[in-house]
Amino acid sequence: MPRMSKIELIAAIRRDLAAGMSGRAGAPAPVQVSDRWHLRANLANAVEKTAIAHQACWHGGPVRPDQPVDARTRERHRTVHDLLTQGRDIAGPDNGAPSRDRNQRDDWVISVQPAHQALVSEADFVAAQKISARVVPADGSPRRAYRLTGLLVCVFCGRKTEAHWAHGQAWYRCRHGVDRTRPAVLGTARALYVREDHMLAGVSEALSTTRPRWRQDELAPEEALTRRGLVVLCGRDETSLRAGVAV
Repeated sequence: MPRMSKIELIAAIRRDLAAGMSGRAGAPAPVQVSDRWHLRANLANAVEKTAIAHQACWHGGPVRPDQPVDARTRERHRTVHDLLTQGRDIAGPDNGAPSRDRNQRDDWVISVQPAHQALVSEADFVAAQKISARVVPADGSPRRAYRLTGLLVCVFCGRKTEAHWAHGQAWYRCRHGVDRTRPAVLGTARALYVREDHMLAGVSEALSTTRPRWRQDELAPEEALTRRGLVVLCGRDETSLRAGVAV
């Protein structure tokens, strides 16, 4: 630095004693400056350190009297933590907020007869769903077909499984309602993962024992399930058929 005689300014990121002394020793002629951003940042850090060092002095002043909002805030805090202690979902229907929790089977309302004339035929609806309802991969590859979508039910929690593509093939998984916003509670079963080809083999075997007898050369297993109103209860090592609709 002493050989650089043309230096007129030195911009110091941090204005500490060591940096200032080393700058003067190496180049006593240039003026040491700090840019506006670092000047404000260093000032803010100094104010924060001073405030923390004197935080014990904050409680010596007058205390603001309680306001109605303070009582409501404390009550809400107690209510929320009581619900969390009980394992309740604070974003559920108990507090009037929108919820995607499934209703109990006894609370389902199913119309036996059509309530109004259909806008489109069932065949057209199913054909459109096969095109538009398929998940579009993020890498831009063609849409992937999941043959058992909506037909697999987790034996542990009764939820419908999610289609999941992994290792170049179709899988189905159930995390029992656990996600980033809803952590697992004690006793929750491990996430269920099943391969589609294994499930199709199990479904085919189960359908072969039903009446009327199912023939694979006439009808695909997923179509046979739909026409007979069946869903598949799947576990880690078990597969069984059940009449009903997946949740």
